[in-house]
Order: sequence, then C-alpha cells, then structure tokens
Amino acid sequence: MTPQGLTLEDVPKKGVKVILREESNIANGGESIDYTESCHPGFKDIALKAIKAIPGLRYAGLDIIAEDITQAPTNDNYVPTEIEFSPGPVSMFPWIGEPIDMAGPILDFYKQELKYL
Repeated sequence: MTPQGLTLEDVPKKGVKVILREESNIANGGESIDYTESCHPGFKDIALKAIKAIPGLRYAGLDIIAEDITQAPTNDNYVPTEIEFSPGPVSMFPWIGEPIDMAGPILDFYKQELKYL
C-alpha cells in the first residue's frame, strides 16, 4: 500500500502523482543519482558553512532538500536536513551519474593530519 492508500489493484487517473515510498534514501532501497555537475555552487557554499559551524568537525556531508538544485539557493527554496559526520561512500557510486572518489581525498586529508601529530 502506498502512503496515499493505493494498492496494486488501483489505477490512478492520468497525471496523478503516486508516492511509492515516503523515504527514498539508499538505505531504504532508493537509488543514488548524482547531480554534482548540475548543482548550483551556492549549495556548496551552504554545505561548507554548515560544516565549519561545528567545532572539531573535519569533514561531513550535508543533506539538503531543494526545489531545484540548479537554481541559486534562497531563504525559501531549500532546507538543510542533516549533517552527517561520516557520509556513506556508497552514494559516491551512483546508479546514474559518474562515480566520485570520496575515499581518496579523505585518506589524503588524514595523511596530512598524521604528519602534525
């Protein structure tokens, strides 16, 4: 049954949006689609500010819900939902889009950190 109460026997009217699942993250069966190249640079700035606002946090991921990530962020077209102190590398191997080497830069970062200990 869908969140709207529809079953496999229901036939929605043309144009009706059917929500199959309220949660669509990878852990719950969602598919990773990479939009890095089309994302407005303003969202990167928001992520960096959010992460830098937490003392001692070295790297993280910021989850954002946005109306359109290709448009500049404004006060009313996106919502940051979570800062993940250990972002999952599985999202860097998307179903659609180019893979991103997330582990390499993180390992390089910690190699540099170890030099100063």
